[in-house]
Amino acid sequence: MSIPTVEEVLGRGREYIPVLNMPQNYPVSSLPSVLQNVVQSLHEDTQIPIELIGSTVLAAASLACQALVEIVPPYKNDPEQCSLYFITLAESGEGKTTIYQKVMKPFEAFSVKMKQEYNTELAEFKKKHRVWTIQKQAKEQSLKKAIRTGDSEAHEEPFPEERLLEEHYSKEPSKPRLLKMLYEDATPKALIQGLSEYSNGALFSDEAITFFKGYVKRNLGLLNKSWDGGTYAYERPDGESYDLKACLTISLMVQPGVFMDYLKKHGELAESSGFLSRFLFANTISTVGSRYENQDRTKSDAALKTLHSRLSLLLDKQYENFKSESPVKKTLSLADDALTLWGTRRKQIESGIAPGEKRDYLRNIAAKAGSNAIRLAAIFTYMENENAEMIRSNTLNAAYDIVLWHLGNAHVLFYPMSERYQFDNDVYELFDWIKGTFANNYGFPFKKNEIEKLGPNRLRRIEKLEPVLNQLISMGLILVIRCDDSRTLYIAKALDGGNSYTPPPPPIRSSVVSDKYNTPGKQVRLDEERLSYTG
Repeated sequence: MSIPTVEEVLGRGREYIPVLNMPQNYPVSSLPSVLQNVVQSLHEDTQIPIELIGSTVLAAASLACQALVEIVPPYKNDPEQCSLYFITLAESGEGKTTIYQKVMKPFEAFSVKMKQEYNTELAEFKKKHRVWTIQKQAKEQSLKKAIRTGDSEAHEEPFPEERLLEEHYSKEPSKPRLLKMLYEDATPKALIQGLSEYSNGALFSDEAITFFKGYVKRNLGLLNKSWDGGTYAYERPDGESYDLKACLTISLMVQPGVFMDYLKKHGELAESSGFLSRFLFANTISTVGSRYENQDRTKSDAALKTLHSRLSLLLDKQYENFKSESPVKKTLSLADDALTLWGTRRKQIESGIAPGEKRDYLRNIAAKAGSNAIRLAAIFTYMENENAEMIRSNTLNAAYDIVLWHLGNAHVLFYPMSERYQFDNDVYELFDWIKGTFANNYGFPFKKNEIEKLGPNRLRRIEKLEPVLNQLISMGLILVIRCDDSRTLYIAKALDGGNSYTPPPPPIRSSVVSDKYNTPGKQVRLDEERLSYTG
């Protein structure tokens, strides 16, 4: 199946709704080979939805690379971090935990190793600090004695004991830092404290009810700035304070019902704050009941081994940066051909989300599509070649394939919740009613007030009815007419693109109303098959 174009996704051509029950719909061929092989082979061996596997693998790649690479976007001079946010909707039993465990194995092993190292260093620190504390107490006693017994005129200030104590203070052992990357059911305070020690982390959950029912979701300022790369100031009355410049990857696999419940309770705030607009959404179609798992996992095991090896090398580089006093990040920029592609894509996406366009309700999510695409392109580039300096157009185009697929999924998810969806349904419903009325009276016009009395309940109010009538008029499906010497308005069937209409029964003459009605409706695209007199 071909990759959807920008026009298809944003509705400037045909209506685009991804056929999510077709595994090949996920643009797996757009992934770098090291990722593509894992996604494809795991799907073939387990029959777990390929989009679930793809999102998990991309989140792992984001976490492995986010501390090591950054991208200079076309719209500013300062580099931008390369972390990504994912929400994957999947019912229970779809294999969320299975895929998480397989893909995230290097991170789990790395976390165990870092915890063990930290515990060893912490035990050594405690020993040294106890000795340091005893020495400090002794020097403080010496200073107190010198102050009590000393002759201020016979001694220069400060006392020698004071200088020794100050020198001792400067040698206080430093508590070791824990390189902690993975968070799941953490409190906001624990997350902030952890990010203060290592600023690159991840909120990963294969059962994200812990996130959507927990407290971290309320701290949208921290989560938004951890995507943006901004500084988050955390201060408490007890004096505790942090200035965090954190970088987070988020991957939340959640059952649709849990997510919908979250949207009902917190969706307005999450949307208005821009939190949801940062995510790449994936809707999975169940494969439970149709799976024929491959007992020979040689292919997927080999692909996983290659991916794990690459991820482990990147984690080792993160460890080196963590221990280094001057950590290094690779800064990538777009090559000229990629800049041209980015500009073209940006114009296409912007035009598709303009007010009144088919996908204007996706404007917040679509507006960040370009940023997500260049971040993903930077991750692809770094995964394949750490020494690369530029992102080429073919890599950026592949990243856009992925991002546009996720944008199509966001349409499937959010379109039924939009005002546009309600308006479209009003148009379809009213047209069905009008078509039925014409069928019952042999195509003759009927009084407009019949709609207000007998039409669809929601459209019996004039403020709801008129925009929908105007939409049908602008599409050349109906006309509003007035018979001579009468103020009564009639609905007539328009023919030939609205240039003519079916007249009322003779001998009454009629004319098209040209003032309040028959004005252009919303410039929107609707399903022509559903708006046809012959359908």
